[in-house]
Amino acid sequence: YSSIISGAVGERFWVDMVPDDPTCIYYKTNDGYPLDPYTTTGFGANIISNDFNELTGEGVIRFDGNVKEIPNSAFAVCTNLTHFRVPGAVQNIKGKAFYSCDALEYFYIPTSLVNCYSDALYECTGTIHSDNQLAVVQLRNSKFTKLVYGDKATAPLRAEDCTTLKSVDFGTNLTATGSFDGCVSLTEIILPDQITSVGTFVKCVNIEKFVLGRGVVLINGRMADGCTKLKRIDVPSLDQWCRITFRDDSSVGSLNPLEVVKNLYANNELVEHVEFPSDLTTINSYVFYGAECIKSVTIPEGVTTMGGAVFRDCINLETVSLPKSLTTIGGHAFAYCSKIEEITIPSEIVSLGGQCFSHCTALKSIVIPNKLLEIPTMLCYGCTSLSSVKIGSRVVDIRDSAFSDCTSLESITIPRSVKNIEGSAFSRCSALKSINIPDNVVALGTYA
Repeated sequence: YSSIISGAVGERFWVDMVPDDPTCIYYKTNDGYPLDPYTTTGFGANIISNDFNELTGEGVIRFDGNVKEIPNSAFAVCTNLTHFRVPGAVQNIKGKAFYSCDALEYFYIPTSLVNCYSDALYECTGTIHSDNQLAVVQLRNSKFTKLVYGDKATAPLRAEDCTTLKSVDFGTNLTATGSFDGCVSLTEIILPDQITSVGTFVKCVNIEKFVLGRGVVLINGRMADGCTKLKRIDVPSLDQWCRITFRDDSSVGSLNPLEVVKNLYANNELVEHVEFPSDLTTINSYVFYGAECIKSVTIPEGVTTMGGAVFRDCINLETVSLPKSLTTIGGHAFAYCSKIEEITIPSEIVSLGGQCFSHCTALKSIVIPNKLLEIPTMLCYGCTSLSSVKIGSRVVDIRDSAFSDCTSLESITIPRSVKNIEGSAFSRCSALKSINIPDNVVALGTYA
């Protein structure tokens, strides 16, 4: 590509260079001197020339075969280097290969790369343009300010703690964002429609805008942990959000970014009422966990299963309509929904998860349906307004702390089907004046 020597070719040349000759390293410097590698060996081929244009600062290092590797410290502390294209046959970039190249404006990663040492790009600056498909490339301790994914890129780079990174262009083919934890200079993330999986942006303390594309189907629950300036997540439609799966990959941290952000906007409108799509049969766990914006929920007929913690911590949720088709409600589904005063549990329910209604402090009454065989652990724990409980005729077990701390509960009748009442089932029910325990009960736990 001789035009690089004959005259300046413009910035797009570095992005769209054709052909990408695997026997050449294309570069540019800022001081009128050619790039001078610290070693002439370890490239997998021999250097035969270093052509350089003093007027434009553009040069080509030519080899007698394909360049397969950038050796250790090959271009370390080349403080005049501004542009560099890694040749298209390179598989390895060794340690400190571009250490402290702090004048870099543009750096290209080809599809061929398999391995890049963690310190290879230490303190490198400017824009990194990636067509990466295979390699784990870490940007930690680099000083890149812009990340651009090319049309061939299919694998995200590891951008954690790249504290100078200000913008990301996810290209047209990349489907996963990867991780940007600790990228404190990012202020907004706008995802294109081909992105399906969203990773983590933990402690990106200056992000104020986060917009999902139409393709997102999977989100890491810790996505927004520590994003103290982010007050809303934008999604194209409520229908899309209702179908997203939230991944829990850590024993600590959030299960849904709404735990942190609190407010969901669909088509640029604050979501206050949720009506799930009519074709759903299962509602995914955590899907509205922490959404303080929600006031009412309608779940359509046809839904049979609700996952865990679907509406946990929705502290402004007041009204809920559950379908007759519902048979299973997961644990913590409505925990800490402190404004729900009444809820009708459908008669077809056969399974309720633990703490399903715990700390619903405004809930006044509950009817346990006849098909349920077990009242789970801490079902209504801390429901301080609960004054009326009707237990279904087939319940056999009342698990531990099921109605513990229900301080407004005055009386309760245990049906003859019950055989086991576990410890603390009704502990600290300070208003309880009477309880009828049938002869069938064979086990009564401590402090029951």
